[in-house]
Amino acid sequence: MVVNSSLSKNKLSVVEFALGLAVKLLFVIVIVSLAFVVSSAFFEKEKFFKKESAEGISAVLEQEPLFVERERKDYSQFLNQLQRRDVFTPIYFEEAAPVSGVDRQQIKKIIESLRLVGIKWGAVPKVIIENARMGKTFYLKEGDSFSENIKVEKIGKDSVLLNCSGESFELYL
Repeated sequence: MVVNSSLSKNKLSVVEFALGLAVKLLFVIVIVSLAFVVSSAFFEKEKFFKKESAEGISAVLEQEPLFVERERKDYSQFLNQLQRRDVFTPIYFEEAAPVSGVDRQQIKKIIESLRLVGIKWGAVPKVIIENARMGKTFYLKEGDSFSENIKVEKIGKDSVLLNCSGESFELYL
């Protein structure tokens, strides 16, 4: 037992010596680096504390600018168009093919596939109707027609009255 404790003390002293030597070596490196920086600043003042002369500054100012000024375009007309654009107006219009002889069974299928998604109130009220069967969404105002000859007759507070081949029906929010 006594032999083992003396070995562990020897190992501990070797580790302590190595750590102490590493700390001293780092201290010497920091001191030498600091001395180099101070001596460079003292002996080469021009590099560290260089003052620009008036000629040097004017020469820099006379150089061509990095960023070239471009002519500014008038985008006011474009901005006015954007502000007047109604987000409920479709970019393209899809005309429905006229349907003749639609029976009640087909009208019922059509009605069941429609869902009123929203109503936008403004100068011209508009509705958003989704046709699940076709996978399309329509943005419509009163008098507009869409899929399978369906026409928007009247837009209410929380509903829309539609007409399909003479049959009227109403969708609710």
